[in-house]
Amino acid sequence: MKELTQQQINRQDDVDKRIHYLVCALATLEHKPLADIPWDIEFIGSIRDCVEKYLQQHTDNFNEDMFYPSL
Repeated sequence: MKELTQQQINRQDDVDKRIHYLVCALATLEHKPLADIPWDIEFIGSIRDCVEKYLQQHTDNFNEDMFYPSL
């Protein structure tokens, strides 16, 4: 059975953490959080899918596996 490499897992973690950070940053006004944004991988995944679709449409030579590796 094929498995993701540690580098691929690290990339997935990095993408998901950056998306969560972005949402938290957008929920901040004048350096004060407007809400405590919980970690919700389903929500993060929906944003990731939108970002991936955007990058596919607007980036030359987009590589889905480089953006978010999967099996």
